[in-house]
Amino acid sequence: VFIGVPIILTMINIVLLFAEKKFKARTVNAIDIITFFLGISFTILLSGATGFHEWNEQLYFTGGKYTDGGTYSPISFESLPTFITICIVAVISYILLRFFSKRLSPIIASLCYGGLFLGFCMTVVLTVQFWCDISKFQTILFLLFPYNYVLCSIRLIRNTVSEYTEQIANTNYNNKFLKLCKTILSKSASFMMISFLMAIPLLLVVIIILILFGQQPDSVIKMFTETAEWTLSQKIPPPRLDYDGHYLCTVAACGDEKVVKPLRAGKRNS
Repeated sequence: VFIGVPIILTMINIVLLFAEKKFKARTVNAIDIITFFLGISFTILLSGATGFHEWNEQLYFTGGKYTDGGTYSPISFESLPTFITICIVAVISYILLRFFSKRLSPIIASLCYGGLFLGFCMTVVLTVQFWCDISKFQTILFLLFPYNYVLCSIRLIRNTVSEYTEQIANTNYNNKFLKLCKTILSKSASFMMISFLMAIPLLLVVIIILILFGQQPDSVIKMFTETAEWTLSQKIPPPRLDYDGHYLCTVAACGDEKVVKPLRAGKRNS
């Protein structure tokens, strides 16, 4: 059930992307709510069960990246607040557009679309980060919710962007500059392009706020590079120790360096 439900929801969201009109609005709303609630919960539980560690911690080699002793985190712990904040902005943007679209002005809606594009960009970077182990089933599970987010957001953009372009087209302006803006923004393609560009100032605002709370200005980059054993990782972790070696003598000596006389860290040949 823990694994089957997210996979089934992913398949349902793929079907809705192409055949949403065949389903009732209440059914689609329920599926979206369940997707986000279970998707976020599933990702948190999966992360806890995996047991992520910072890049400089000592791990033991037990045959594979995902082991009982955990693995290195694909997101730097120091920059984790930045990652979580961007994810929260992306989810809130979706909620506002999904359930409060009629109350939003075109400017606020454009910012929210920018938040969706931040979520898209985060999904792409996460895919690149996980790509070195994309063949592992557990890696695919970590990407399920980001991909479902993209599927739901594409449907949302398709269903709502016309509302704002029509609202802009039906508004009359006397100023020549505003008339020019109206001509540009009343087209869906132009409106989405401006919304995509709005992701940049939105990200800058997020970074500035995070700096006030102690995050580094380049934490958006470091949250992926200050890691080990992943695609974008720039750190070299301590060598994994052989967990199954003959270590009874070391245990009996209680790890006394004078008795054990360790020379270096490495894999022991038994």
